[in-house]
Parts: sequence; C-alpha cells; structure tokens
Amino acid sequence: MGVGALYRSVHLVEETDNWREEALMLSRLYSVRYAFIFLGDHFLWDSRILQHLISKKKVVVSPFLNAPFGGDSNVFISEEFNSREEIATLKVLKAVEPLFLDTRHSDASYLTFSRENLALYDDDLLSDPLSVFAASAMRMDIPLFIDNEFFYGYLFDSSIRPLHLRRELVRYFVADLVSDYGTMPIVHSAYVAPSYPKPSLFNVDSIYLINLERRQERRQKMSEIFKIMGIDYKLWRATDGNLLENEEFAADVVLLPGYEDPYYKRPMKTGEIGCFLSHYRIWRDVIDKSFKRVIVFEDDLRFILNSTNMLTELIEDLDHTALPWDLVYLGRKRLESARENWVPGHRHLSTVGYSYWTLGYMLSQSGAKKLVRAEPLSKMIPVDEYLPIMFDQHPNGQWKEVFPERDLIAYTIYPTIVVPERYTNEYGYISDTEDSHIVQQSKADFDVKDEL
Repeated sequence: MGVGALYRSVHLVEETDNWREEALMLSRLYSVRYAFIFLGDHFLWDSRILQHLISKKKVVVSPFLNAPFGGDSNVFISEEFNSREEIATLKVLKAVEPLFLDTRHSDASYLTFSRENLALYDDDLLSDPLSVFAASAMRMDIPLFIDNEFFYGYLFDSSIRPLHLRRELVRYFVADLVSDYGTMPIVHSAYVAPSYPKPSLFNVDSIYLINLERRQERRQKMSEIFKIMGIDYKLWRATDGNLLENEEFAADVVLLPGYEDPYYKRPMKTGEIGCFLSHYRIWRDVIDKSFKRVIVFEDDLRFILNSTNMLTELIEDLDHTALPWDLVYLGRKRLESARENWVPGHRHLSTVGYSYWTLGYMLSQSGAKKLVRAEPLSKMIPVDEYLPIMFDQHPNGQWKEVFPERDLIAYTIYPTIVVPERYTNEYGYISDTEDSHIVQQSKADFDVKDEL
C-alpha cells in the first residue's frame, strides 16, 4: 500500500456500523497516547495541529474549523469566537468533530460512541455516535472543549451538497488558495492524480488573458486557476507601460488635454497607457478575426463561488432572448449612486451605471467596432473611464463631449463573477498602473516626470 511507509500502521475498514467506535477501540488496542478522529470533510491546514492540541492538556478537545466562502463552521459559539476576535479554549456541551482524545487519561477508557456501551441509556436521547460520545463524557464528568487559538483549517460539509457540487466547491476553494499562495498550494497524492474539468470556451470565440511578460508569477497562477476552473484561454501579451517607445500603437497616443485622475488628481501614467493599449489591441484582434463574441480577463483577479455556472447561464439567456448587446461587465467596481435594474428574462443580467475597473468583460463584434471607431488613441483616457463614456454613463460631461457617438450597449452580470485578487493597501497588492510614471502632456512623449 502506498501510504504504508508513512504510518506505523494502517487499518482499512470497508463496512462498519460505527467506524468511530472501531477507531477508538483500535487506539486502545494499540495503546496509543492520543487519538485524532476526523472526516474527509475536514481540510486541515496547520501542520502542527497535533502539537497545538496536545499542548491544551485536555482529555477531549476539538479544533475550530472555518467553512470556505462564508458557510457554516463546525460549530457556532459566538460571532466573536467564530471570527477569531476572541481567542479561547471553551467548554461545549456537544461533541464537535474533529475530536482529539487523550486516550491514556484514567477516565478516557469510559468514552464511547456506541449506545450499547452505556448502561441505562435513555431511549428518548439521540443515539447518533456524537451524541452518545457526549453522554459518555458527561457521565464521567469529562468536559468537552473547542479551541480557536490557531487557524486549523476548513470544513466541507458533505451532508448538505451532492457530490458534483462538493467537487465544484473544492475547485473554487483550491483556485482561491492559488490566488493567495501561488501554484500548487496543496501537495496531492502520488497515486491519485488531480482531476481537472475539460477546458471550455463557454460558447464564445476566444477568451483572452492579459498578462505582462515580466509578471511571470501572475501568469503561472492564472494558468493554474484557469485549469482548475476549466477555462480555455489565449494568453495575450500586455503592452508594457515601462517600454512604450517600443510598443505597437504607442506612437499614435495623444492624451486627452486636461485629463486628471478623479481620485489622485494627476495626469495619466505610463501603466495606464499600457493597460489601455492592451485592451485596444484585443478589440482590433476581435475585428480582424471576425469574432462574434469574446471574453477578456486581466490577470489580477479571483473567481467567486459559482462563477462559471453563472457565466454559462448568462450566455444561455443572451442567446435565448436575442437581446442586443455590445459589452457585459464580468468584474467591476460599482459606484453606490449608480441606478441599476434587472433585465427581464435574464437570471444574472443588469443594466449598468458608471463603473470602475476592467477586470473582466464580454465583448461582441459590434462592441469592438464601436470602441475602435471612436478613435480613442487620439484623446486617450484610462480604459475604465473610456468604457462608461461610450455607454453614456460617465458623470464628466466635458470628457463625454469628446466622444460624440456614445452608443455602446452595455450591461453587467450581477453579482460580478470576478473580483480583484487583492485590494489597495492589502498585503501583496501590486499595481502596474499606479507603480508607474506620470506622462508629459504631449503626443507620444513618454519621458517621465518625478511625482511629489
């Protein structure tokens, strides 16, 4: 057996009425000091979990496990405890798995998961193994504890989801781990290869992933995430804002006179020009190849739970209703003041107001033509300001006047299916637009000036 070399002994049970009781009996048979009883639902994160639990010096103690994506944890104590604002080892009335037992404690020999081992057990009481265990502990006056001093791991409750939904949940969870920690955060079995879904284009002609050549770590992460999510994509070399003098279309760039960033109150930066040209080149590619519709993703995002199912349903509804559209946001920052409404006949489609970011969007052939036809390189502003102007939802009237044909038909998926991998000021946040230089306000002049 492959795992035999990793453990002192391995015991497999194919069928048993009470596997927990059998595990406890084997622990006593082998005279082990501690027993740790857990399920496949328990995704243990801390490699020192046993040392941590031993240090609690309790007969029975359970590690607190979170649920991924805000679901139910293995027990609810209080908002403060479950969020780990309160760090404590607390008594609980019921047995909570996983269970860590000090089997050599003098009273532990009376602990059991089987009601047959408890004399005069009331038939009105619950007879499931965990309830019986709690009753046996109560008879021996053995307190049960739950501890949250360390982040121990996650609970995937298999009792509330069918198998295919559990597999989906694990995929989203692992994709999130890749976003946070890089490729291959989990060491998989040497005997069972990881399972990946078949790559899909989701009924569009191409899925573009924009990535700077010098951002290899992002490329590796997104490649693994797309593999996990089952996304068939084309890597699109981003225009590098640090090397604009050598980039396609850069010589055609003229910044919009008087443009000032609404938040930072500064002119455009070289990174913003590179970002715009990256998207612009895709729009041209869509036109040149006569693609009917495509999806564009940037490389600093993460997918929300159920995102690929929502994307599939979004496209199904667009095809079924034959609704005219040019652009559909898949990821964006919505301004709270924007008034938006559901679109009848669609499960996930909403009208869209002024929005920031271009994390992800779906673009049609007609949309690409409209975006290029407006000649944005000759009056450039950041791409996430340009798009709302083109669907006539930008609050700056002076900027809108520069683009008289503002007839882009835009919508948004709701909720958005991609969000930033990290937010501004969050640990690990990197911005290739903000971490670049301000551009002189003249045609094709990419000399930089120092910022105060």
